[in-house]
Amino acid sequence: HRNLRGMGEIVSLDGEFSKRYLAGTLTYKKPDFLMMDQTYRALGQIERQHIHAFIAFSYRFANYLDIKVDNRRNFSIGLEVQHINVANSASNGTYLLIDMPIFARYNTTDDLLNPTQGYSIVYQPHFFQSLEHGHQHFIKQRLTTTFYLPIWSKWFIFAGRLQFGSIAGARQRDIPLPVLFLGGSEDDLRGYRYLTVSPLNEHRKPFGGRSAIFLTAETRFRFTETIGVVPFADFGTVTFSELPTVDAKWFKSVGIGLRYFTFFG
Repeated sequence: HRNLRGMGEIVSLDGEFSKRYLAGTLTYKKPDFLMMDQTYRALGQIERQHIHAFIAFSYRFANYLDIKVDNRRNFSIGLEVQHINVANSASNGTYLLIDMPIFARYNTTDDLLNPTQGYSIVYQPHFFQSLEHGHQHFIKQRLTTTFYLPIWSKWFIFAGRLQFGSIAGARQRDIPLPVLFLGGSEDDLRGYRYLTVSPLNEHRKPFGGRSAIFLTAETRFRFTETIGVVPFADFGTVTFSELPTVDAKWFKSVGIGLRYFTFFG
């Protein structure tokens, strides 16, 4: 429902269903909240994941302020309450957390959908506090940089992505498994089973990690206005330590993607 109260507000209800994933989200968004280029968001979400690493049922309520500083810089700060139940995993448990997520991005790329030059830097800290155990609190941080180098105009682009992750302030067993770092997704280590890259227990279930490094390199070839091919290589490591380290087991995967460039994006 757009323009709900005559001031550009949006209320949206989104649902996603598959054999492994079920989610529903109700979102209210108010643009130009208190000042121009500042958006207020409120949402409620229910989510269930049934994957090899765990079965997790969670719900959360959240509020955010999204601020566009200029064409290159944007910032977000929020407050979330999450309830997470984890089963069939290497670390089962029930958690009630309050989280203050912050998102800061500096972006110089020439296109949000298909960048061919420039770079971006994203910093995402999350400050977690347990609402059941006052002494349990921790911070999860991710620093991600991407860059794009035009080797031959738009026809041959080299793209890279590097991410460092760290969780500090609590023992691993006090942190929900879905919050810990797990490699193997559409963004990192794409050759591996979904969210399974980390140290494993005796049943081959991932423990997750408190730190991670993920590196991706792609060569993007565009043969025509509509057809492109992308060979890629992913590297990464996930460890129990609070800080990322290169002195650990590294995983790697290689692959190739096919791109079709539509007229609308």
